[in-house]
Amino acid sequence: MYSYRAYSLGLHSVLPLPELEATETEMDVIIQLGKVATPPPEGKEKGYHYWRVGQDVYLFWAELGTFRIREGREITIDPVPEIDTKRLSPPILGACMAVLLQQRGYLILHASAVCFPDGAIAFLGEKGWGKSTMAATLQVHGYPLLTDDVLAVKLDLDQEPIALPAFPQVKLWPSAVKALGGEPESLPRIVPELTKRVRRLKEDFSPNPIVLKKIYLLGKGDSVAIQPLQFGEVLEPLFSHSYSGRFGKHLLDQGEAFHFRQCMKLAKQVPIYRLQRPSALSLLPEIAQTVENLDTPRSKDAGILSSPSELAQPGLRQEK
Repeated sequence: MYSYRAYSLGLHSVLPLPELEATETEMDVIIQLGKVATPPPEGKEKGYHYWRVGQDVYLFWAELGTFRIREGREITIDPVPEIDTKRLSPPILGACMAVLLQQRGYLILHASAVCFPDGAIAFLGEKGWGKSTMAATLQVHGYPLLTDDVLAVKLDLDQEPIALPAFPQVKLWPSAVKALGGEPESLPRIVPELTKRVRRLKEDFSPNPIVLKKIYLLGKGDSVAIQPLQFGEVLEPLFSHSYSGRFGKHLLDQGEAFHFRQCMKLAKQVPIYRLQRPSALSLLPEIAQTVENLDTPRSKDAGILSSPSELAQPGLRQEK
């Protein structure tokens, strides 16, 4: 059994997860192999399917197998025969962890985030919109990475929203790697058939929960421009770029009303801006500088929680 830590949780896994660094930790989540239910016929025909039975959520990919996520504590994998187990790690730490964290009561956004001294800055958007590239650019500029692609936010009634640390890795297309001064061929691929690379960080990663200070909704434009969004403009993007939007509202463990209240609370407490920029990667330094100018650090240690123990205990709901 391998032991890791991510999202302030202790993960014990029968499979190696190369994205994570091994560490001794108590078990909050177990990742195991086992037989689970097969997908409905329409899922087999499409090659992928998501569904639930009671409180259990199932994710199926024809080339990988079936994954069951239960009670925010357990991921059980029924892989296809003779699969290279390295191929199971990305869905475990991506879609499966997103569902598991949602079961634990967190709001899960399709976003990447970095840490400024007084709080986390998140970049929200669909696949391919540049979330990882923006986070990696600011990480190169000296702002530690917090998470890539899956942002878990803890929302308590009388506290500021808290962003959880994922693990020290960012996924980038070869063109983005080159724009940031790297060599794509020196980095491993996510999976052999994809050209997207994995950049694993030895430093410049923040392992502590931190106050979520600001969210940028990414978009395209002829020039670099940042515009604050009004309250009425932010709810739809939060809904559509949350993981419930990806998997379907029927997979929400606590129902649509709870999810709506989470998005409302976040919209009231965290300013959200539209960040429009051209797609030219050569402009990344200018875009990063624009963000830095708006988010000048005010205090060296402000916003960072000293210990993950300040989070709710595993399995407890975050909001009533």
